[in-house]
Amino acid sequence: MPPLRPMLARSVKGVPAADSVDGGLVFEPKWDGFRAIVFRDGDEVVIGSRSTKELGRYFPDLETAIRDQLPDRCVVDAEIVTVVGDRLDFDTLSQRIHPAASRVDELAGRTPASLVVFDLLALDDESLLDRPLAERRDRLERALAEVRAPVHLTRTTHDAAVERLSDGQLAQLDHRRVDHVQRGRVLVATHELRLQQLAVHRHRLLQLVDRLG
Repeated sequence: MPPLRPMLARSVKGVPAADSVDGGLVFEPKWDGFRAIVFRDGDEVVIGSRSTKELGRYFPDLETAIRDQLPDRCVVDAEIVTVVGDRLDFDTLSQRIHPAASRVDELAGRTPASLVVFDLLALDDESLLDRPLAERRDRLERALAEVRAPVHLTRTTHDAAVERLSDGQLAQLDHRRVDHVQRGRVLVATHELRLQQLAVHRHRLLQLVDRLG
């Protein structure tokens, strides 16, 4: 799998004002699941964890959905979640990680997972890691315009008050690094149920060296 890691976090004191940075901020929900970098090249699908370990063997249901719905050659940043009733359930999601293939297949039918996509990192032969967030979002929306469950495109807003009504929020800095060393996106995450714990996410650009390079 290409050596591409998702953004990690560090604590900060608060969410910046929407107009405090050049380009403004975009807010997204914070999903309670497994972070995943998804690579697709035709029938070949790799679902990488935040530590680059492959998760595909645990989520055969998502591999099928990815082949059916994502662009033929792409890399997306996403979150794997499971829903119980009307809420996300991390404990149920964690049970999907099981060494026995028979148990994996059973759980895939009993507690199917969903993939929530929030960024497009590469499309066809083009890396988008140095492109502005607004451009990546526009291309992501067009690429995933026809997706259906269990694949979802996360919603976004420029109004922080809207996202505070959800379980959490992400504030994204919309800008492009002129040195092209880091992805043009800084995330600020707040968790309303965790004492307003805040984090800033920054992701180091690692060159795509597999088929999408």
